[in-house]
Amino acid sequence: MKKTVNSFISVVLFMMLAGVISSCTPMDDYLKYTNGKEIVYTGQIDLTVFRSGRERVVFYGLLMSDPKVNKVCIFWDNKKDSVVLNFERNPLGIDTLEANIPLPEGSYNFEIFTYDKDGHESVPAHAMGNSYGENYESGLYDRPVKGIAQMADHVLIDWYNADPTSFVQLDFQDSQEVWHTRIVPASSDTTVLLDCKPVSQISMQTYYIPDGFAVDTFKVKKPKYINADADYTDKYIKNPGGGANGIAGIELSGGFGYPLEWTVSEEVKVNDSKQGWSKTNKALYFESIAGRNIENGKVYQTFTLPKGKYTAEYNCLRGNPLTVNTAKTDVYFVAAKGTGLPDFNTIEPANPGILSFYRTEAGNIIAGRHQITFTLTEETELTLGFVMTLKDDKSNYQVNELKLTYDAVF
Repeated sequence: MKKTVNSFISVVLFMMLAGVISSCTPMDDYLKYTNGKEIVYTGQIDLTVFRSGRERVVFYGLLMSDPKVNKVCIFWDNKKDSVVLNFERNPLGIDTLEANIPLPEGSYNFEIFTYDKDGHESVPAHAMGNSYGENYESGLYDRPVKGIAQMADHVLIDWYNADPTSFVQLDFQDSQEVWHTRIVPASSDTTVLLDCKPVSQISMQTYYIPDGFAVDTFKVKKPKYINADADYTDKYIKNPGGGANGIAGIELSGGFGYPLEWTVSEEVKVNDSKQGWSKTNKALYFESIAGRNIENGKVYQTFTLPKGKYTAEYNCLRGNPLTVNTAKTDVYFVAAKGTGLPDFNTIEPANPGILSFYRTEAGNIIAGRHQITFTLTEETELTLGFVMTLKDDKSNYQVNELKLTYDAVF
């Protein structure tokens, strides 16, 4: 029994010795590939960040662990390109590194190696970075505006949802024409501009920061100009009607006469009293009578507007011929460049002098509100009014109110 135990112990000791010998052999085996020199690795860089920019990537690094490291190499494009950073170590053992790397627009994979003075290198660290440029910027768009309104003492802007990487810069004048700047973050749904000069244009520039680590800001190529709707009626149209007083005029006889501040062509003046105005209805009033049609009749005003987008509207409470035969009434509402209105048979979209028109064509229902819109690219003298043909006895048309609005642009 004793002999058996001793034999077992001998076998175990032999196996342990054999294991030690066999384990030592692979550890030294690599030396035959390194000319007998031991491989030494420096410590990896502790932290790397590649911040995106315009045609560049900015590298930030942190070194703490290995005091022997005095060089960092950054490789990309399968090591075809690189940046080398040489530096003296901080006695405190903490070093921060920074490098601006010009790169065409695109995404990049980087390998970062550290080295000591003897040329020993680290195991590579890997990171990604992005460079942005013309392709990215050409796809940017303005934040959409839901609505803009001019209040008594401020302008209120409502926004649609924004790209979370964007923000908007607004530049506007106050009532004293002093310029102010407001930054609107993507999270804001509404913006209030206190003391914003009424009807003034507001410059809107949308910017983008493509990611949370970007060092550069990008923007939509051209700024946009927005403004609130503004009622320009009383500013430019004389005697426009509306309210309790309606359109004013001078009675000649029988409750009819001519409207103040309006130019009325001779074709509208069917007799000594009916010359474009009704005292009873307080309205522009046009009526043909027996034996006297209104052919190419015109009633209008001329004024000069600044550049911008406009809506002109009129309200016709009555207008069907008293005989309820709408085939007798054909009226254009026209905005045209210059000091007069075109003739009835020349009003068409191809006419270069016409800014916009609406036709109450014969046979259609003509009561209600009707409008036209037009855009002026520069300050323009224009004429706004009516050109008409009314036929047979008591065919009439009545305009109770006009309105001119300087439209919001967004």
